[in-house]
Amino acid sequence: MSDINIILAAERTKEFLPVPDTAVDIESVTSSHLEYMLESIISSKVKNEKAHRWLGWVQGIICCKGAATLTQMKNINSGGNCTN
Repeated sequence: MSDINIILAAERTKEFLPVPDTAVDIESVTSSHLEYMLESIISSKVKNEKAHRWLGWVQGIICCKGAATLTQMKNINSGGNCTN
């Protein structure tokens, strides 16, 4: 995924915030922390492999908390429609 594509994927992933705190008990993971991570990618404070790891982690938490499906995240990463 190119630098531009990861920034676009991070921006589209933000649409799923805030995530419900009760869906899955994952301690200390808040929507504000996930948003901080995505903003760090969008602003290029975090780049390259680290940006890819952070995006994957954020998207995984969003899926675990039930705010989106894995298919939606895959579609975001491929530039497709995130509503499927």
